[in-house]
Amino acid sequence: MAKMNGSSENDKFSTDGPGDGKQDPEPEDMEHDMNDENVGEEEYAALEETLNQLDSCLDDLEEKNDSLNAKLKALLESSKESDAETSRDGDKDNSDIPKDSHGVTH
Repeated sequence: MAKMNGSSENDKFSTDGPGDGKQDPEPEDMEHDMNDENVGEEEYAALEETLNQLDSCLDDLEEKNDSLNAKLKALLESSKESDAETSRDGDKDNSDIPKDSHGVTH
């Protein structure tokens, strides 16, 4: 830390005692600091509550996302099974229709 006028910034609020040439905090400043600490604690508590609410909302969204994902997988499987059945049924119904070498009916 660079020194300014022979003292460092840390010397500004030393409690070494009166008359040592160092500046002590004023009682008003100390009271103001204590009020700031109370406000800081209240703000911290409010922020913590907000974070808890956000966390809860995110948990709910995650559950809904997982549920939707599971439903989509089930729908996809059902669709694949349905397509396979339709394809098998179509093959049975069109078994007398001639197909080319690629299995395409004309």
